[in-house]
Amino acid sequence: MSNEQLLASIEEMLDRKLDEKLETKLDEVLDRKLDEKLDRKFDMLEQRIDRRMQMQLDSMENRMDKRFAEMEDRMDKRFDRLEERVGNLEQGMAKVEVRLDHIEKRLDRIEERVDNLECRMSNVEMDIAELRKTGEETNRRLTAVEVCLRDNVVPRLEHIEDCYVGTYERYQEASKEIPAMKLDISILKQKFDTGAGSVAENIDDYIKK
Repeated sequence: MSNEQLLASIEEMLDRKLDEKLETKLDEVLDRKLDEKLDRKFDMLEQRIDRRMQMQLDSMENRMDKRFAEMEDRMDKRFDRLEERVGNLEQGMAKVEVRLDHIEKRLDRIEERVDNLECRMSNVEMDIAELRKTGEETNRRLTAVEVCLRDNVVPRLEHIEDCYVGTYERYQEASKEIPAMKLDISILKQKFDTGAGSVAENIDDYIKK
């Protein structure tokens, strides 16, 4: 190889090395510049995003504050209504308790009356049992009375009836003679009245003597 060829190859090699170094340097510079530019862009984007996020957050906070205020007003109103309803319920419960007290008192009186009725029913049952016993005894006594009437009293009554019927018939026959007897008595009275004066005179003379 000649010197010229050697020089040419050396130059070519140097050019290649230089190109490689330049490319490397350019790449580094470009990368650095690109990184810086991207960093600035990202910083700007971050700032814009931060500002927009802050604005949105502020808007959302304002909206949420308004919503919370409205909700608080609504809740306050609802709580007021609930407190009023609770107060009405408490009054109603007080009235219900009073009525329940009256009902309990009435139930106590009813229980007392039921107890009294149970006692009275027990007494009635005892009285019924006594009445049954008395009824049985009465039935036995009535049976004995019936037997006595049938065997003793009825025959005697029939005998008495026979006697009185005969006597009645005799008196009936004798009553037919009463008018004639009355006439005889009136005649005797008349005769006695006419003779009473002489009889009295004879009695006076007898006394004087």
